[in-house]
Amino acid sequence: MKNFAFIPFGNILLVRIDEEIEDHQVHLLEAEITKVITSKKIKGIVFNLSGVEVIDSFLAKHINKLSSTIKILGAQPVIVGLSAPVIFTLIDFDIHFKDIQFAFDIEGAILKISNFNNKRELID
Repeated sequence: MKNFAFIPFGNILLVRIDEEIEDHQVHLLEAEITKVITSKKIKGIVFNLSGVEVIDSFLAKHINKLSSTIKILGAQPVIVGLSAPVIFTLIDFDIHFKDIQFAFDIEGAILKISNFNNKRELID
């Protein structure tokens, strides 16, 4: 059973990650997201982590790796749904995310992705 789910929303892919995602599922998630981005012309990925109570260094490392891949493929990654305890844990353990933005909710994430794509269109 997969502990993640994809919900397409136009050119944005919503990705829900559940608490108990196992190591092999993280690798499956990476493979499936890169496949969807390239085949469906996805411009943004919203990771909904509201079901995650703890982000350990393994999951953080893979989110960072996946976010860098997403950016290289031309999409914008955004994380939503972090609870206060998860945020405090990230700070306490000095876990940082690069190449990724954060939003309070999905609406905010969609706005960030839209702004990113509008700026990119001006440059292109």
